[in-house]
Amino acid sequence: MAEESGHKADQSSNFFDTKNAEASKAREAMASECLEDLIRWLKAGGNVGIHGACPRPCRCATRQQRLAVADRSAPGETDATNSTRKRRKALADRIKREPGLKLLFIESLCTDPAVIAANIAVKVASGDPDYDGQPPEQAERDFRERIKHYEESYEPFDPELDKDQTWCQMVNVGKQVRISRSCCERVRAAC
Repeated sequence: MAEESGHKADQSSNFFDTKNAEASKAREAMASECLEDLIRWLKAGGNVGIHGACPRPCRCATRQQRLAVADRSAPGETDATNSTRKRRKALADRIKREPGLKLLFIESLCTDPAVIAANIAVKVASGDPDYDGQPPEQAERDFRERIKHYEESYEPFDPELDKDQTWCQMVNVGKQVRISRSCCERVRAAC
């Protein structure tokens, strides 16, 4: 979009604030468009899709969820944050309309302050376009504010509330792993 308009879009923490209705609408539109692009690609014969236009790419600092979509039972994934049950249900409902596509959510939770700090340092020092031209201290403050916005609305997977979804949850870089019953059933069926 910046190429078309000549100006950089707002990627500050304000853009990721769930109370910012205009930004929420824009993020939802981007997520929907990217999902439709991926579905078209899979239906055209693709069997692994990487969804690179994540509407909230910095989620990985604390929690990240990935939506895996597969065609012909081959694994694939899209990188996006599907941080509420409402959004995950909408994704599941959309995928159900496509014969042959499978859905797997992979959630990575991180509560380890050292890992979070390291992820923030990488984001700030990496030359990320979101923080281009900003002093590192300002970029770090803004990124930490983004994290707070995510935490305000985040709904982690729950064995009871999300029993109809297929998901795998990794905690603190694999120190603990939980999978849904439906995930276990699909693995057993594949063996």
